[in-house]
Amino acid sequence: MHCAPTDKEIADALCISEIEVARYGRDVFGLGDGGWLIHFELSMPRELWVNIEGRFTLIIRPPGEANERRAQDVC
Repeated sequence: MHCAPTDKEIADALCISEIEVARYGRDVFGLGDGGWLIHFELSMPRELWVNIEGRFTLIIRPPGEANERRAQDVC
């Protein structure tokens, strides 16, 4: 994935709305493997944490990796 993920792609991965991504999403960092690390603010409501890894972060893997759809599969 060469371009940063859109709010819709992030929302789909987390099973939340694009509005919630826009409200609570903070930083997006490209990873060396083509994936993306997305940070969310600490004030994000607890009910939205379900598919977030570690410390308010989401990793979107590059296409073709086995874990790419992991979060989407639990919606």
